[in-house]
Amino acid sequence: MSPARSSFSPRAAFFLLIAIELAVGIRRQRNTYHLADAVSSIRLGVHAAAAHRHLHGAV
Repeated sequence: MSPARSSFSPRAAFFLLIAIELAVGIRRQRNTYHLADAVSSIRLGVHAAAAHRHLHGAV
């Protein structure tokens, strides 16, 4: 029996959170979005996904 697949998409959640951060910053008239932080988060996510695949096997 195969494990149940989740409909949750980490990529979609990441971009949704970026959009929320931008919207809050615009509403508060502050620059809360920083490109370097987003790039760092993407790199961390890529490394975490690679480590997960290495430890648990490719899906």
